[in-house]
Amino acid sequence: MRNPSVILAAALLALPLRAQCAPPLADVHVHYKWTQEDVTTPQQAIDTLADHDIALAVVIGVPAELGLGLEQLAPETVVPVWSPYRTTGDWAQWAFDKSVPERARKAMESGRYRGIGELHLIGGFVPDRRSPVISALAQLAAEFSVPLLVHTEF
Repeated sequence: MRNPSVILAAALLALPLRAQCAPPLADVHVHYKWTQEDVTTPQQAIDTLADHDIALAVVIGVPAELGLGLEQLAPETVVPVWSPYRTTGDWAQWAFDKSVPERARKAMESGRYRGIGELHLIGGFVPDRRSPVISALAQLAAEFSVPLLVHTEF
């Protein structure tokens, strides 16, 4: 039989070591936009994640392809999410753009994106949640079994 005092002493001695070796983190809401790319290269963005022990980063690129660029540099870390936003103006107009569901379908069919979003449902900017664009994106998320990231402010 093992000595419980020895086991307890070993566990207590390991506590400071465990405190110094914090587990890696997941950041499930990372943006990488064209405005950031102007001042932070994709490699610098990946290095920043690594410097902060981010082992998993769900990245919303604007445009969406920027997230794919980060994934190419760190496929074990970056989870790219397809976004309907391509420019600043899309933030308030995406829900009225009838091309969004078709673009989303192509993105999902590519197999490169693992989610759809971030969709801003902001009072005064977007139609009812039952609008054809919003409904189509929800249906695509279900069809491709991917999460739908929604940002609400009502």
